[in-house]
Amino acid sequence: RLLSLGFTAPFVIVDVGCGTGHSTRSLLKSGVNANIIGIDPDPKMIEAARKFPESPLIQYQLGSSESTHLESQ
Repeated sequence: RLLSLGFTAPFVIVDVGCGTGHSTRSLLKSGVNANIIGIDPDPKMIEAARKFPESPLIQYQLGSSESTHLESQ
């Protein structure tokens, strides 16, 4: 669907409020051609998310929906 709208892969997908990364890892496992970033304001959640084997393929960082520290778009 994104390709039909003119976007080009690889996409950047951001999971804001990723918690322990369950949904973030599901995105990775879906096979979508994307750079995936999980953001959560709780350091303990980010630490837990990084413990899974898929973690090196996903960037996890501290932040919130008000302050993701990412560029617009």
